[in-house]
Amino acid sequence: VGESAFYYCQDLIAISIPNTVTSIGDYAFKNTPLVSITFEENSNLLTIGSYAFQYCSSLASIIIPKSVTSFGSYAFGSCSALSTVTFEEDSELTTIWGSAFSSCISLTSIIIPKKVTAVKSYAFSGCSSLTSVTFLPVAAPSLTNIWSVFPSNPNTKTLTVPFGSDYSAWESHTTW
Repeated sequence: VGESAFYYCQDLIAISIPNTVTSIGDYAFKNTPLVSITFEENSNLLTIGSYAFQYCSSLASIIIPKSVTSFGSYAFGSCSALSTVTFEEDSELTTIWGSAFSSCISLTSIIIPKKVTAVKSYAFSGCSSLTSVTFLPVAAPSLTNIWSVFPSNPNTKTLTVPFGSDYSAWESHTTW
């Protein structure tokens, strides 16, 4: 799906992405009234571009295919109704880029896939309802200034890591 392909397309409320699509370009669906995004079974989608779904304020949930290895900055930024983000089992995602989910004010919890090795600055900034984060990687991912990964979140949060994890990287952050 090309860059800005459906940018600000005000009639677009549902899409189904065929399994032949390998990338969604920057700004592809930005500012659309999408309510539903489905990915065909056995998706080959590898990348979701920066700002791809930013300001899709009617989007309440999304299941990200396991084939996705990266998505750009602000990919889902300001999706104010987004309350559920599910990564398919055995997700190939390795990095959560800066501001990827910023201002997703309805997001209350998220489970970070086990192959994620880095979470960039402001990835979850402004997620004012986010109270539960579960990390599946056994080794704590690299965090670009942990205070900037989860700023503007509620004061009471729960962080869950796998038993046996080296969670010392989290211990220095006093708000968890």
